[in-house]
Amino acid sequence: MGKFRVNKNFWGYIFIAPFFILFCIFSAYPLLSTFHYSFTDKLTFSNATDAEVNFVGIENFYKNEEFKIEITPVEGDESLVIISGSSKPREIMICEDTGNEYVMQSFDEKKYYIHRDDNGDMYAMANMESGVFGTELLRKSFINTPLLWLMGFIPQIALALLLAALFTDIRTRVRGQGLFKVLFYMPNIMTAATIAALFIAMVSNGGIIHQIAVQTGYVENATMPITGVWFTRSVIAFINFWLWFGNTMVVLIAAMISVDKSRIEAATIDGANRGQIFAKITIPSIRPVLLFTLIQSLVGGLQMFDIPQLMSSGVGGGLNPDATRTIMTSIQQIAFGTSQNIGLSSAIAVVLFLMTAVLSLVVYLMMQSSSDRRENRMQRQFKKDEDNRIKMRKLGVTHYDT
Repeated sequence: MGKFRVNKNFWGYIFIAPFFILFCIFSAYPLLSTFHYSFTDKLTFSNATDAEVNFVGIENFYKNEEFKIEITPVEGDESLVIISGSSKPREIMICEDTGNEYVMQSFDEKKYYIHRDDNGDMYAMANMESGVFGTELLRKSFINTPLLWLMGFIPQIALALLLAALFTDIRTRVRGQGLFKVLFYMPNIMTAATIAALFIAMVSNGGIIHQIAVQTGYVENATMPITGVWFTRSVIAFINFWLWFGNTMVVLIAAMISVDKSRIEAATIDGANRGQIFAKITIPSIRPVLLFTLIQSLVGGLQMFDIPQLMSSGVGGGLNPDATRTIMTSIQQIAFGTSQNIGLSSAIAVVLFLMTAVLSLVVYLMMQSSSDRRENRMQRQFKKDEDNRIKMRKLGVTHYDT
């Protein structure tokens, strides 16, 4: 009998081995490689083109170093200097705290302090931040991405819950439910390029949305593009909402159909209205499905790429680039753009992975009810007691307290 169990377990591991092999090849190895590259100065995916890959520690995540530029005083005006490689003079002013140092007016959101060397030549020094947490554009992408997700997900889950409750309510009896479900789900089967092309045509000069913006005064004239940050965010959020609310609705309908009808009938007999039944019975019963939907949407939202990328590249100067920049578009630009900085892009991916894991854990803990937590504690205690029984049985003890 014991031999039979060993053989059965052995073949079970053989049966699931392909999954673990594929997981190691396509998931675990790339993940570990990304963590490794995030601490190096690797520039390309090809090892042959990298002269030498060095360990740089946390510099890809954050680095603060002094930055020096050569400047030349403007003859006849001591308050102006010329930056090396530029023809436009920059204004300088005396620092109030020292009286003998100068500071150049910021031209790239930095302060450059003016010094003179032993020969009397002037130069400027400033602290330059870089890395994931030091680059301004990357910081904006880490703010913009969850904002775009929230702007699309909140109306998405609200409308999906409303429609799912409407289609599953036996007292409403909506006619043509099958047709409505197909129509609501249809945007989800369309490609992102198709959707982006549709909205690009509407927001570009001459498009219907652009014409409405001109008529309402949001845009001054018909030749000016719509460049508002919040308008751009609203367009991208609406596209994501429109694409996915039908899919979320279908999932929630499947969950609501499985709710115990006897509980709903008992609540109806007790005088509960539809709102009370929905809040006290339906929502708690489908909490696991809501948790799955929320985490799935969270992971997909933080990895948002296709719609922002297509919208930013499809409207030349039309939409605001700061509003279309996401974490994944930043990774793509840094890894495959002109810089091809694999180390920095890997560091961004690592931060995205940790951010996704932490937020998913927070969502999971927030969605757990007190009864779920109590049941989990009871299961852990039961397992602990069972392990103690097995240990005591092996020692030959038959009577003991748990």
